[in-house]
Amino acid sequence: FVYGVSPILQILPAIVLSFLKKTPIILWVQDLWPETVIEVLNIKSKIISFILNKFVTFCYSRSSLILVQSNHFKEGIKALSPKSKVIYHPNTVDEIFLSNHKKNKPRNYKKDFLVVFAGNVGEAQSIETIISAALLLIKFSLKIKLIIYGSGSKANWLKHEIKDKKITNIIYKGRFP
Repeated sequence: FVYGVSPILQILPAIVLSFLKKTPIILWVQDLWPETVIEVLNIKSKIISFILNKFVTFCYSRSSLILVQSNHFKEGIKALSPKSKVIYHPNTVDEIFLSNHKKNKPRNYKKDFLVVFAGNVGEAQSIETIISAALLLIKFSLKIKLIIYGSGSKANWLKHEIKDKKITNIIYKGRFP
């Protein structure tokens, strides 16, 4: 069983073990490859994209079952590995969020339109674009606030940019369980 967050390279030991032990591989895809790496690294070379596609096809096709956390992943994965069975298997939520949770009183944002982002605050999320958008919203005096929950490789950079550029319409809440 391979929990498939980036990079896809982590499936390689499973492929070797599967071959040696004659056992099937179940891959639970959390991050869509090769699209993610091509986008994050801004790869323009058709040769590198071709090689990445072939490598990912090799990895996916070694999996007997591929679980996907988003139905939108199915089509792309099936295109790379038509013989593998692909099933939607969403991420679960911790029981703490299902019952007996404290209700936080929401802030009064009646005059603002709110946009909430929750998740990884990293390279793939183009946090620079969020900063640029926030600055444009301020420039045009639009009453739109961006609330960001999460953490990641760009979280400290985001906090610094908010403070340094005095961005008042991004509220960074950080990571929550």
